[in-house]
Amino acid sequence: MGASASPTANETTCSQEFTVVHAFSIVYFITVIVLGTVGNGLLLCVFIFNRALCKKSINYLICANTVVNFLISVLFDPIIAATNFVPCLESHRALFMVRLSSDFFLEVCVVSSIYTLTAVAANQYLLISRPNTTYRRCCTGRKAVSIVLTLIWLLALVVVMLFWFVERSLVKLHEKHQEGHRAIEISFVLPCILNYCPLIIIPCFQWGTMRTIRASRERVANKAAPSAATVPTTVSSVSSPSETRGLSLDGGPTTSMPLQPPMVADKNDDDEKKVRRRGKNELRTQRTMMVMYMILVVSWTPSLMAWASVSVGLKLNKVLDLFGAFLSVYPALIPFAYMWTNKNYSNVLRKKIWSKIRPQ
Repeated sequence: MGASASPTANETTCSQEFTVVHAFSIVYFITVIVLGTVGNGLLLCVFIFNRALCKKSINYLICANTVVNFLISVLFDPIIAATNFVPCLESHRALFMVRLSSDFFLEVCVVSSIYTLTAVAANQYLLISRPNTTYRRCCTGRKAVSIVLTLIWLLALVVVMLFWFVERSLVKLHEKHQEGHRAIEISFVLPCILNYCPLIIIPCFQWGTMRTIRASRERVANKAAPSAATVPTTVSSVSSPSETRGLSLDGGPTTSMPLQPPMVADKNDDDEKKVRRRGKNELRTQRTMMVMYMILVVSWTPSLMAWASVSVGLKLNKVLDLFGAFLSVYPALIPFAYMWTNKNYSNVLRKKIWSKIRPQ
């Protein structure tokens, strides 16, 4: 009896491993909740204090995504962290439904961030390549931005519902029998394509934007170089009276006047400065988007591993569930990427927030 009551070595190891994983999950959720709340809160203050930022469609998309990330940090992350420590969670039906709902909406919010980042990349590409046609027709105005946001959320809902349907079907077939297992695994490809294809499209938009910026700089530089280098100031020779017939010579040789060389040179200089300044701002935005893209890929890697391992085993899923599949990494870090790489946000934050703390 005494021997049977004592725990085995495997049970002790599993218990210690479970305790260590829970300890890491506590540290993880405290970190992402604090970072997400502070970072997204500061970024929302930037948009509140400077309404001019929201006049551009790209900033409107970023503001909408910031609100979603703030809700993740202050609402969904605490619920997931608290329900991790409820013993026998499935026996508490109300708490279990709250946890499932939190997981579902967390995934919807994070999937929408992928499509929002894709929309931002497309916005910047059209702004540089087709500013007066497609960009003005499809990317300006609150109505167009509202339609884009609605499509983003509808597509995110469809993708997450497909993921959940395939995952639940795989779990049930894995517990009961193996018939139809391969067909459901193949159907798992569709939501993966819808979710992860934008991760390939985003770098393509960024590459196209940077290429267009470089081409604009070279075109303006080549156009300004001949005008600045050659200014016609030669004296025209009068060879015969027949060549000057019908012209008033005012009693002396005529000189050919340049075609407004100072104005042309000033205009070329202004165009070159304008293109360079605009290109510099857009390259700064591209740097911000590249940081966002890297954070997004890193945060989605564990969830991809979890979904891919459903048919193999559920142990990895149980461990990743304690961390919310690390999906909260993106909402927690992305506001600091905005304020670190984009001077518009950092300048507004430094001036407005600092003036509130230390009024002159």
